[in-house]
Amino acid sequence: QRRGASPDACAEAVAVLAARGGGDSLAVAVQRPGGGAPLRFEVPPRGFWQVNDGGTDLLVRLVADGVALGLASGRGNELPVAAHGAGREAGREEERRPVEEAPRRLALVDLYCGSGLFGVSLAATTSFASVLGLELGAEAVAAAEANAAANGVGALCRFEAADLAFSGRPPAGLAAALAPGGVDLAVVV
Repeated sequence: QRRGASPDACAEAVAVLAARGGGDSLAVAVQRPGGGAPLRFEVPPRGFWQVNDGGTDLLVRLVADGVALGLASGRGNELPVAAHGAGREAGREEERRPVEEAPRRLALVDLYCGSGLFGVSLAATTSFASVLGLELGAEAVAAAEANAAANGVGALCRFEAADLAFSGRPPAGLAAALAPGGVDLAVVV
């Protein structure tokens, strides 16, 4: 118990941690963008995760919608705001449709990917041919790889430890992803 923290607050924190799986890592379920079985993530003790459990599902949905809208706009396509669920009226479900495929390949780069929340979640939409996640910590990269495999998208995803505060030249994986070559690219940070 920290000095100044009430016993009730400490008990609540312990209950939240126990509900998340307790133990050595954090176990979290996240709604799959576009519907389907929830995605499951394991986050190492020193790994980054969204602090608001209730907001994580909404945040993933908003990022998926933002990427879908940006890609559709870049291609000159119209896509409803509620394509993956954001912007719905309370109690009213709207049809969820993936981004229309174009002849070009679609790649995602997830900068500061942590344990893979956005990269794995967006890979699960099946809208991307590949996902590259970059993160400084090797432990987080290993967790992102494990989370991708556990959620059935390991073959689409590659995660690398890279210092994104580079000076001069970008990390090789990022430079390759940004090189021109018939690929539509979406970047999330």
